[in-house]
Amino acid sequence: MRPELFSFDRDRAHRSMNSADGAIWPVNSFADADELNSLFEAAVQSGIIFCSDPSGFIHVYPLSISEPDPMLAVYRSSGPTLLGYSLKLRERDGEGPVDFTLRLLEETTVEANGLAESHWAASQGRGGPDEALRCFIDATRALNEAWTPAVQVEGYPPYLPSFDEFAVDVELMRLEGSAESSS
Repeated sequence: MRPELFSFDRDRAHRSMNSADGAIWPVNSFADADELNSLFEAAVQSGIIFCSDPSGFIHVYPLSISEPDPMLAVYRSSGPTLLGYSLKLRERDGEGPVDFTLRLLEETTVEANGLAESHWAASQGRGGPDEALRCFIDATRALNEAWTPAVQVEGYPPYLPSFDEFAVDVELMRLEGSAESSS
């Protein structure tokens, strides 16, 4: 496993938001992409979000005027820009702007690290669709071993194969795909 690209210092962020001359400020779920970009930039520049790549930073892009949740992008000094999932700008019940901002910064840091790790794993021949399929097959095998007729659900569509047949078919599909790609 590769070291994390970003790390978030929650205590430092909290102190900064509660200080009159702090580097970052609270936002809410109605913040636009410009405000979020400014927040992430200030968090990285002040060391609240530390980046092990001196040229790395987090950026968000608005998807559209009608879609409020922006896309996450991670820039690094080498390699492609990594595009991630939409950041979910939803406040939890009773969550004020400071707590919302702390959670947003932390979750964004985790997501940015996930993007970097996925890209790194794929570049090392790990991860990607084949790895996901292998994990799915392992989970299917485990479920199939634990499966008993007592848990059959009434209303299970009769046109679907039994679960054990499905598990075998998925594994055969993977093996056939591996044989085709190696030839």
